[in-house]
Amino acid sequence: MKIAVSTFALLLLTPPLHAQAPTATRPPWEWTDAERIAERTNPDRIRERVAEAEANILATQGAKPGTYILADSLDGNTHPELFLTVELFQFLVRGALTTPADFKRVRRRGFEQRSRQPLPPNFWQRLESMMATYVAADARAKAIIERAAAASGEERERLDQQSHREQAGQCRELHDGLERARAEFGRAFFDRFLYETVAPGAGITFAGVPTAAQLTSMIEGCK
Repeated sequence: MKIAVSTFALLLLTPPLHAQAPTATRPPWEWTDAERIAERTNPDRIRERVAEAEANILATQGAKPGTYILADSLDGNTHPELFLTVELFQFLVRGALTTPADFKRVRRRGFEQRSRQPLPPNFWQRLESMMATYVAADARAKAIIERAAAASGEERERLDQQSHREQAGQCRELHDGLERARAEFGRAFFDRFLYETVAPGAGITFAGVPTAAQLTSMIEGCK
């Protein structure tokens, strides 16, 4: 099942990164952030991805051309290397930690079955412990969104601002949590796990193409 997530709301204006396109023979977890960003923001590559995504929609859903307007599309089955590591970490955390108990069990079992590496002892419990702050913030953010949907006027504006603050905190916590997980389980294991096991179930469609500055901001925790 594909899960769609949105880009982070807070942006950090930094100079675009430039890099040569990586070779197709390298494992996706060995790509650098600069290489991913270069491919994500390359207009020619974007057009190719959009054409591929729209062709797939037409073939699988029978939609008429022009029904879906995509600015970009990432599919973990075909282009796992294009996901930022923090994006895949967000997929993992949301699917395996922040969803109802039954769904969490299904997602965790799926990750375990797909993983080509043995998971470390007590993997999920250790991940839950290090991401407890994020899970609590995610629950607060969902509650705020529900309240904002039923509010209006100044109350709606206040809740929207509160939601933006929560999102900024979640962005920072994802960055810090990824670094904690890499330290706890080993970067070589964890990055490979994300790109080899989590990416095949991940997909993102964009209404607007994230800039190099926005992608860099996500990598740096929206600092």
